[in-house]
Amino acid sequence: MVVDRAICRAAIASMQELYGLVDRKMFDRNPIAVAELMTRGNEYVYCPFAYSYSNYAHVGYARRTLTYIDPVYFG
Repeated sequence: MVVDRAICRAAIASMQELYGLVDRKMFDRNPIAVAELMTRGNEYVYCPFAYSYSNYAHVGYARRTLTYIDPVYFG
């Protein structure tokens, strides 16, 4: 066994809870599309699991500048 069953069940439960909260249209977007969406309006302001494309953190690259923080960590 690669992963302890209890840890695996907890991870799947966390994923199910998160997926239940995410706007369904996000499942059809890649990280760049999410960044573009976030720079064009106020509907979406936080995306903890998208890869950070640093260009979006530079002033003038997009309509709005994104700020990236450390990745989410489950300890």
